[in-house]
Amino acid sequence: MNPNPEDAVKSQIKCEAILAEQELKANGRIRVIVQDNGSIHKSLEVREYWTKWESLGLYIFSKQCI
Repeated sequence: MNPNPEDAVKSQIKCEAILAEQELKANGRIRVIVQDNGSIHKSLEVREYWTKWESLGLYIFSKQCI
């Protein structure tokens, strides 16, 4: 059975949030991710995590493709 690509993206971002929190606590640095406008990146399910992730030092930005 092939894994769902959306689940893989969500898992990766959650992992980044854990690492961001550790880095913020260790040295006060934030982590920034710039994403394309893929449907998973813009999904409500992912956007609902943004506030929580920002509190952990992870900031998500979407690159506007022209």
